[in-house]
Amino acid sequence: MSKIDVIVPVHNMEPWLRRCVDSLLGQTFRDFTLFLIDDGSTDGSGRICGEYAAKDGRVRVLRQENRGPSAARNRGLEAAGSEYISFVDSDDHVEERYLERLWRIAEARDADLVLSGMTVVMEGKEGPPPPEEEPDHRAVSREEAWRYMLGGKRPLLFAWGKLYRRELFQGIRFPEGEIYEELKIIHSLVERASRIACTPYAGYYYMQRPGSITHRAADRKHLVLLENDKALWSFIKDRYPDLESLAKRKYFKSCFYLIERMGGDPELREECGRLRRVILRNWRYLLFDGTSPPLHRAGTLCLLLGVRFYRAAWRLYAGAAG
Repeated sequence: MSKIDVIVPVHNMEPWLRRCVDSLLGQTFRDFTLFLIDDGSTDGSGRICGEYAAKDGRVRVLRQENRGPSAARNRGLEAAGSEYISFVDSDDHVEERYLERLWRIAEARDADLVLSGMTVVMEGKEGPPPPEEEPDHRAVSREEAWRYMLGGKRPLLFAWGKLYRRELFQGIRFPEGEIYEELKIIHSLVERASRIACTPYAGYYYMQRPGSITHRAADRKHLVLLENDKALWSFIKDRYPDLESLAKRKYFKSCFYLIERMGGDPELREECGRLRRVILRNWRYLLFDGTSPPLHRAGTLCLLLGVRFYRAAWRLYAGAAG
C-alpha cells in the first residue's frame, strides 16, 4: 500500500489534464497512488485518463456518471486506503517536490493535517520555481490553523493544498450537488485533527481561467457561498471569538464577489439589491474598521452610487491590475 492517495476529480478537462497528471507523476516522492475520477467526461478526458493508467501502475481510473466534483472526491475517498490523502483539481498542477515536502512535514510533526499555501497562475502560464531550501513549518493549534487559513489575502479553505490523515474523513464526505463544497466540511476536519502543521510553502499552482466554477458568471447556485460563509462566521464567533473579524471579512468578500459575478442577469437583480443593502447596512464596519481591507472600503463607496457603478469600477480596477 502506498503512503499517499492523491484524488483528482476530472470532468471535461482535456486542455489542462495532461499538465496536471504529468506534474503528479513527475514528483520526487513516488510512493503514492493517483486516483483519476472520470466524472462523466464527454471530451477526451476519459481517454487521457486511460492512457496514463496503461503507462503507469500508480494510476487508477474510476468512472462514473456526471455527478459533480463532490461526488468524484467521495468516490476517491471510498477507494482510498493509504495513510494520507491529498486532493488536486484537474486544471491545476503542483511543483515536483510538492508531495515530498508535505509528507516530510507530516512525518516531522506526526501531523493529522498539513496546511500549505498556493501560488496563483494565470491560464497558459507556468508556476514559478519554488525556493531550493526546505520550507519552514510549525505545529499549530486549531485556532492558529484557522488564523492561517483565514488571515491571508486569499482564504485557504479549499480541499487542495493540504495533506490529510485518512482517518479524518471517517463519517465525513463532501456534500454532493453543491459548489463551494469544501466550506461545508472544512471546519469538521480541522476540529477533528489532533495535530496540525502549517507551512508557507506554496507549491500548489492554482490556475485562474475564465471558465472555471469560481470565475464564471454567478447564478442562484452560487448563493450557497453566502450560506456557508455565514455558518463559518457563526462557528468561528462561537469557538474562536478572537478570529471573528477574519470570518466576517470572508463573508463580506463573498458579498462583493457575488455582486460582481452576477452580471446583468435580470433574475438576479433582486439578489444584487439585497446584497447591496447588506453591505450598506454595515458601512461603518466596512469603511472604518481596521480589519476591513481597502478594496472593501472602495467597494462600499462605489455601491453608494449603485450596482452598475460598482461593476464598472471593478472592471476598471481588474483591467489595471491585470
